[in-house]
Amino acid sequence: MDRKGPAPIKEALGAALERITKNRQGGHFKEEVDMAWLAAAGEEASRHSAPAGFKEGELLVDVDSPIWIYQLNNRRKELEQKIAKTLKRKGTIRIRLRAGDVRCQGI
Repeated sequence: MDRKGPAPIKEALGAALERITKNRQGGHFKEEVDMAWLAAAGEEASRHSAPAGFKEGELLVDVDSPIWIYQLNNRRKELEQKIAKTLKRKGTIRIRLRAGDVRCQGI
């Protein structure tokens, strides 16, 4: 009998979070945040990082190595300003960087 077990928690939570975000933001919010991150951080940095969540003005970004966390942390203010401008946010956006797998994302 070939039976699959329960889905890994990371996949289940990512899918649930994506559904919640789509319901709240009309479905295009994740794409807007992803594009804002790419525009602000640049192509090279985006290969090593990806938005993982956005809540109450805080953008959580997964980063694949301590070196890239250091690099992005040095640019934090610039990135926050660019993302706020791209997303047309009146308030400030705070970026929180954390070590994570950038291949499995779901805002």
